[in-house]
Amino acid sequence: MALFFRDTNNLIKNIDLFIEIVDESLLVFQQGVTHYLDKNFDRFQEDIQLITNLEDKADNLKKDIESDLYNNALIPEYRGEVLKLIDKIDDLSDTCKENLYQFDIEMPKVPDNMKDDFKRLCDASLLTVGEILPAVREFFYQSGMVNDKIRKAYFYEREVDKIAYSLKRKLFKEIKVLKFSEKIHLRYFALHIQQISDIGKKIGDVLSILALKRNL
Repeated sequence: MALFFRDTNNLIKNIDLFIEIVDESLLVFQQGVTHYLDKNFDRFQEDIQLITNLEDKADNLKKDIESDLYNNALIPEYRGEVLKLIDKIDDLSDTCKENLYQFDIEMPKVPDNMKDDFKRLCDASLLTVGEILPAVREFFYQSGMVNDKIRKAYFYEREVDKIAYSLKRKLFKEIKVLKFSEKIHLRYFALHIQQISDIGKKIGDVLSILALKRNL
């Protein structure tokens, strides 16, 4: 730890809490998508309120972490990548909230025989970040498992691409009950869900650079 930081206790505590809040946002997002697809709209509205509160907490904590990185703790040559890492993690929370808002505003029409496809895509997307967020934690504690978790996250991100391709192919080739405009609308929401794993991969890219610097 001393390789990166001069004063760590408060910083690492805040980073741990920040990751915990973002991780909870991801779970609420997954729950929200499920509630929407199951037409449990009362619970879906509760998910929106919860994810809004979590995103506010994450934003406030991010500001504290950034201030600490600039003023007290971080050795300058690593500052840029660590700030970028924190920013990308915050993107996860922001994206989860915005995606649920889009479901609430646009109310996409999902056929019953495609609900499981969207749930599968959501679950797979969260597997990517389910590996990458613990990798971030382990990086700050100088664990030797960081690169292994990054590799697993990249694997899951590629699987998400395959699932998304299969979903879109089914949507446009097999589903007959929707208009073309409705299919385009659903494709848009599939891309939003897929975006979660894309952000996870970007976090892995930044983390890989930091891990490489640490080992030089």
